[in-house]
Amino acid sequence: MPLISSYVSTSLDEQKKETLKTEFGKIITTIPGKTEKSLMLTFQDNISTYFRGDQTDCSYLEVKLFGSADKEYKAQLVEKLTACVASNCNIPSENIYITVSEIFDWSSNGQLLEKK
Repeated sequence: MPLISSYVSTSLDEQKKETLKTEFGKIITTIPGKTEKSLMLTFQDNISTYFRGDQTDCSYLEVKLFGSADKEYKAQLVEKLTACVASNCNIPSENIYITVSEIFDWSSNGQLLEKK
């Protein structure tokens, strides 16, 4: 199960959230074995952000992957996510930061899941 948590300084109305949801669902398939069907998303918008000492528009995304992925796929993932956020949230790509974490201990329904 992948999780993408988005923190953006701009406003996201329901239509923008729906657009990002759809685009992120397509982009997650960049990672082999990952699909929109198991993707969880969170959106936090209108966050007051300061960058390089000034208040400015920027974004931070956290991507958590259950299991591992080759670096080449993660590089493609962050490139596509950056382009998507830049175009849909009007945030310059140089102000978009993303972390990708591989998680091996994940639970659902009170049970620790095993990566197969």
